[in-house]
Amino acid sequence: MRQLKKELKKAFEAPQPQRKEEFLRQHGNGGGSLTGFLMVQLSYIGKGTWGMMALIFIISMLAGRCMYFQDASQALGILGAIMPFWAGLFMSEGLKSKRNGMAELELSCRHSILQVTMARFIILGIVELAALLAVGAGIGNAWRAGFVRGTVYILVPWMATSFLSLCLIKRSGRENEAWYCLGAAVLVSITLMSCGNIWKEMYSPVFFGCWLLLFALLLAGNGYKIKWFRQHMEDYLWNLN
Repeated sequence: MRQLKKELKKAFEAPQPQRKEEFLRQHGNGGGSLTGFLMVQLSYIGKGTWGMMALIFIISMLAGRCMYFQDASQALGILGAIMPFWAGLFMSEGLKSKRNGMAELELSCRHSILQVTMARFIILGIVELAALLAVGAGIGNAWRAGFVRGTVYILVPWMATSFLSLCLIKRSGRENEAWYCLGAAVLVSITLMSCGNIWKEMYSPVFFGCWLLLFALLLAGNGYKIKWFRQHMEDYLWNLN
């Protein structure tokens, strides 16, 4: 019986794998590199999102150009009122997994839901930061206010919207998440537009210290919310309400 087992094992022994190393080099990573992972997430960002971002960027640049021809404070106020919608789009697109009911599927994938979401935020953040810096540089040149001052003026409403969105989405259902982000953008935009009568004073050098203080507070607030968001991401997304 023992001899029979040996003969059977020998007869049905699997052959040695051929070209194993070549196969593993071609398919072993499965897109596991950081660059491949980011490129995959880049492809999942909708064309509509890129189109809206391009449209907002063009409108922002046109508003910046208006500073050459009319009251700079009015053009800057309008530009500041546009920024919240940029931030709202950023937040809504970055969190679309929960809104589309894909959170559970992504939790079972090779990369965690936290990595997937943060990858989208990184991609969108790099694009929006580059665009915001370009707009800020344009404001500084057109208004002769300097790059730092122009950038702070447009980043404050952007960060105010992102902070408010992070506060609201904690309590939102997946079907209402995009509306919460849009609501935050509208609220910040209306608040800024309602100050139209005092734009000239708001954007004067006298009050720039207040803008810097608000910038620092919003930066700290967003940092705190992002830290909380990272710590509670998976538990939060599992609770799909």
